[in-house]
Amino acid sequence: MKSVILFSAVLFLNGVFILTSHADDEVIIFQQARVPGGISDGRPSPRKAAVKPIPDYKIHWSQIKYVNGQKFIINSIEPPVLPLKVQLTTEEIEKQDKEYQELLKTLKPAGGTFMVFATIYDNQKTLVTFNHEGVSFRCWSNIDWNYLNGFVSFEGRGKRYSMMLLPSNASIERIKEDIAKGHELILPAIPPLPDLATKGPHYTVIEGDTENDDAMEFIEANHDLYAAEKTRLIAAHAERLKDQKIQALKDVELRKNPLPKPDITINFWKRDVVKERQKAAAKAIEQEGGQR
Repeated sequence: MKSVILFSAVLFLNGVFILTSHADDEVIIFQQARVPGGISDGRPSPRKAAVKPIPDYKIHWSQIKYVNGQKFIINSIEPPVLPLKVQLTTEEIEKQDKEYQELLKTLKPAGGTFMVFATIYDNQKTLVTFNHEGVSFRCWSNIDWNYLNGFVSFEGRGKRYSMMLLPSNASIERIKEDIAKGHELILPAIPPLPDLATKGPHYTVIEGDTENDDAMEFIEANHDLYAAEKTRLIAAHAERLKDQKIQALKDVELRKNPLPKPDITINFWKRDVVKERQKAAAKAIEQEGGQR
């Protein structure tokens, strides 16, 4: 099986990365890889709850039922008067279109969407597996790919990538112990990889066509990203681990002392479906006539 080390060094100078390749000492200059938005730290994003207007309605009758200790309030009501849908003005539509066009100018061309399986051994070496256009690729990386998580898209090599990363963690010592106990396991054949701290991000391809530029640029872009965003990636990962521990403690507490079930209110009313359909059909005919 062919094994190719594609990286030899990644240097960062004056806002750009310089890549030198082992094969022919070729020097390539490319823009800094980055995660355009935030990197998830495991905590939910602070969002202001949208306050929905409650329409006025008249209750004909009300009934209360309890199901498995939960209270249900069932109301028969008059058909509510729903708020009218706000129509945008021509100026507002033009403004939104202009903002959208400006956003498009900032986006890099799409480099593809990838689902990646990463098995991280002892938080040091990672076996990376992904599929591109029906062809399987596997490579060993000297990066802990737990860090390349917490986002769905990133930029690198002049392109914008979408990535779904599915990481799993393993211990070499644990595998050896299980083998000694008689379990049918195989130790991974990890090839020699340069030291991350002194040589920077490197990877070795063990399966797949290394002449496939799109696939190779994707894996290279991930290593560029680690070199560029290392501080943010490591900090966000540490926060995710802390949040997981906090959430695990909360789950244990909730199992011991479950929260009371909230009351649920169900409002229903009689609808004149035939009349609604007639109004919808008349509106569709009116709009079609206006377009002509």
